[in-house]
Amino acid sequence: PYGSLTTAYAAVTASGVLEAQALVFVEDLTLNRNIVFSLMGGYSSDYNPLRTGYTTLQGRLTVGAGTVTVDRLVVK
Repeated sequence: PYGSLTTAYAAVTASGVLEAQALVFVEDLTLNRNIVFSLMGGYSSDYNPLRTGYTTLQGRLTVGAGTVTVDRLVVK
């Protein structure tokens, strides 16, 4: 339901999982909340548990605070 990784990150809770579609997101993503979460990319539009693609972040990824575990995310 979120149009960007930034808005999805703002909504993720501590120990939560941000599930991203296998799309290209053109933005800079700054992680600045002191939380631990996972960013799982590569989901199809129906969020089938079998992920075959990758989510692409075309921009900068900055981790300023907190901890993130990343899977199936390409940063260009």
